[in-house]
Amino acid sequence: VRYSPDGRDKALPSRHGSRNVADDLRANGDRPAVLEMSQPGDGSMDISSMSQPQQKGFMSKIFSPTLVLGEQVVQQEVHDVSSSQKSATGHEVFCVRYSPDGQFIAASRGNGEIDIYSTVNGNKVYLLPGQQGFDGAPTCCVRFRPNTNSSKTKNVLLSVNANGLVKHWHMTSMKCLHTINEDPNQCYALDYRADGLKFATAGQDHQVRIYDEATKTLQSTLTGGYGRTRAGHSNRVFSLKFSTDDENLLLSAGWDNTIQSLIPIMACSFF
Repeated sequence: VRYSPDGRDKALPSRHGSRNVADDLRANGDRPAVLEMSQPGDGSMDISSMSQPQQKGFMSKIFSPTLVLGEQVVQQEVHDVSSSQKSATGHEVFCVRYSPDGQFIAASRGNGEIDIYSTVNGNKVYLLPGQQGFDGAPTCCVRFRPNTNSSKTKNVLLSVNANGLVKHWHMTSMKCLHTINEDPNQCYALDYRADGLKFATAGQDHQVRIYDEATKTLQSTLTGGYGRTRAGHSNRVFSLKFSTDDENLLLSAGWDNTIQSLIPIMACSFF
């Protein structure tokens, strides 16, 4: 789940391959726009076949959608990035993220490694290694730390993996700066607050954790919940996003079919 840049819309990817964009501020009954992703067999990526030996690579597509409420989405394909020579065969890509300056793209993989590509020529320029001795534990999500006046070190990347490890990386030196272990939790999602002073993680244990960036200490844990009747998640959490308008507002979503609007001292369910 993601906010649009103006904070008016949320994007909700579904397991059926579509992305629904609903206007939160309008209540006039307009149908939300839907961006339908390409289906397997028409030149697009079939995720289910990526781990098969004969799969030599996949095609990543970047779209620039024009969203019109009540009308069909106009979908313009901007760029194709063939990764057949960039990604190791058999290791799926779980997450991609632009660096704050737009010069790099980070791609986390199923073997735990994080590839860093240049947006200028598409070449892989850095490789952040996976956890030694635990090959096959995916790095599920990555986020670049926002470049703010309070951050002395630039090019810092945060990652979470299925072994419950939360890692701070220095991208250009390819060194791990700090590790937080949430074992036995499996971490699936994370996000930075816009000012970079806090970050949140979530995953298998239904809990959302808020950390202080400077001290790397746990500040609060948002837990509890039962379906749609009580605030808090009752199943795995796969998505997190801090609001760009309110630094204390955090959205989360997962397998309990709810979107939670969370703040450190209370939580309420939107849907």
